Amino acid sequence: MRDDRCNSQITYQNHKDSKIRIFDRERNCLASLDLTQGIAEAEIIPSSEKDLAVLFYVCDTENVTEARLAEWVKREMPQRRRSRGHMDPSHIAAGEMLYQAMGKLGYSREEVAADYIGQEGERPYFAHLPVDFSITHSHSLALLVLRRRKAGEGPEIGVDLETGILGRKIDPVRLAKRFFTENEGKSIASSPSPMQDFMRIWVMKEAWMKREGIPLSRAFQVEVMEECVQRIVLYIEGEGLLGVIVA
Repeated sequence: MRDDRCNSQITYQNHKDSKIRIFDRERNCLASLDLTQGIAEAEIIPSSEKDLAVLFYVCDTENVTEARLAEWVKREMPQRRRSRGHMDPSHIAAGEMLYQAMGKLGYSREEVAADYIGQEGERPYFAHLPVDFSITHSHSLALLVLRRRKAGEGPEIGVDLETGILGRKIDPVRLAKRFFTENEGKSIASSPSPMQDFMRIWVMKEAWMKREGIPLSRAFQVEVMEECVQRIVLYIEGEGLLGVIVA
């Protein structure tokens, strides 16, 4: 799904932009999705990796009616509902997106619900189905990415997203010094846009952590940009938001 109209830099525009866009390392725009339409989806195939296809789903729950959310709740995965108790809209949307995405891959809702493992505080996964997925939430947004994998293999994809970047009252230089490596901290301290660079590294660490199946504490200890050189990295951008997919 290629949209040549989305090649411009749109991350920090001042006017309201209802689009979310996915770029590769070379700033080629691979998808442009409208956040006002409920659940939006795209199949992303990086130009450098023709054999890799990522299914990408996004939902801004502020644009979903209460009636639609109630309908999704009725079809929500029983494992996730029992483990989490009360479900906020973004988690409800994530469950529905996973059902829809797996349906596109040929799996029924019954198969998905039966194979789904979702324990409180742990990354959800499928026990046997040959699909890896990663979910992230930020305020009203929910994102889901999937890719096929060989049976028995570990995590193969991770995604993270942060919204409301421009309005955050934090000191990125101080936080980078506390949580990031020395070189990353120095890079942010000397950056003309420390907040953006801090958040870009933060989401990269979160996505890489999910991709590798490791604790976030370990991700804090490594130069994540170097670690991801040999990985497929896709950038998610929109008004006041940044995200990363690592595969």
